[in-house]
Amino acid sequence: MDLFGRGGAGAPTEGSTTTDTESPWRTPSDDEAELAAIRARRREALIARDAPRHPPPAGPVSATAATFGTLTTENPQAVVDFWAEWCGPCRQLSPTLDALAREFGGAIRILKVNVDQEPDLAARFEVQAIPTLVLLDHGRPVDRVVGALPAAALRERFGRVFGLAVPRGGAA
Repeated sequence: MDLFGRGGAGAPTEGSTTTDTESPWRTPSDDEAELAAIRARRREALIARDAPRHPPPAGPVSATAATFGTLTTENPQAVVDFWAEWCGPCRQLSPTLDALAREFGGAIRILKVNVDQEPDLAARFEVQAIPTLVLLDHGRPVDRVVGALPAAALRERFGRVFGLAVPRGGAA
């Protein structure tokens, strides 16, 4: 019952018992503890929201039709490498792309699409020969490279297309 003889939230009801250590009433210290917990959760959420965003790791990622949309959303500047295991030039190009991704410091993400496993994705980008590189800026194709070009040519092209400073003399 409350002060006016009415039952209320947290008020003892007929037949209920309380002990000396357990009060049915909220005390100011209960409210303060709850407010402190709410403030702590809010502070953690704000810190997490304002934490610096780090670029994704520079290594390549396998992309499938199921993951492609998410990967291109999470990585605004991406190079999609359409390849196949049996393709010699594709195998030759792979370490070059890995090295270039590292040189650009993670600003460019390499997405690898195996055309034998993802023919619909290859058809969507009209891939007719491999290796084919499709350069995406915010999910939109902005350039295409067919064949295995030397590292220096790809470095210059990626820098120009994506507006990035071109690293000089990389390992690729």
